[in-house]
Amino acid sequence: HGAQQAPVDRTVMKAFEDALRATGSEAQDVAWTHVIELAPNNSAAWSNRGALRLQNMRHVLRLKPVPPMQAYLCAWHS
Repeated sequence: HGAQQAPVDRTVMKAFEDALRATGSEAQDVAWTHVIELAPNNSAAWSNRGALRLQNMRHVLRLKPVPPMQAYLCAWHS
């Protein structure tokens, strides 16, 4: 027998759907952060926000050349 999963709260479902539909990096980040605040154990929300932030960091680094060590330090201190 597998572990029982708790029913998903409708508020969390709505927030998750809103995050999936959000447009623009800032709005998406805010939306995923909201899902995480509502459901801190939701690994999909953490993963989606992390992927978004990584994508944004790669975009910033492509637009603005940064020496490799400085890029590494910026990523860890942001």
